[in-house]
Amino acid sequence: MSEKGKPLPYPLDECAGCRDLTQQLATAIAERDQRKESFYADALMLRNVELLRACKECGGLGVKVYANTTTWRGGCGGQAMTNGVCDHCWGSGDRYLQWVDLRRAAQQLARFQAEIEDWRSKLQKALSH
Repeated sequence: MSEKGKPLPYPLDECAGCRDLTQQLATAIAERDQRKESFYADALMLRNVELLRACKECGGLGVKVYANTTTWRGGCGGQAMTNGVCDHCWGSGDRYLQWVDLRRAAQQLARFQAEIEDWRSKLQKALSH
């Protein structure tokens, strides 16, 4: 299309200069895509994550962007895009070899703290009698 929206008087593929520019553009795009794939593979290699094992949620990077400030914790949060550890691989980047599930660990910690408080109160009662 020309500037005014009218068709060009000749097809683009008949213009020798257009063919050369189109070929150069296609080559540049292919080179860019190859560099991008190579960079991604190198980043995964630095994290010791194989490409086929990369977590689908975070792409193998171990972090992702959450829609609010609660991140993996859930609950109420502010309205801001927030980085946080991936809640599927828990930071490992490997979908088959997850690291410690922080939700489960927080729940266990809360149970242990409640149990400690229970034992502490029982001990205080026993010592006061």
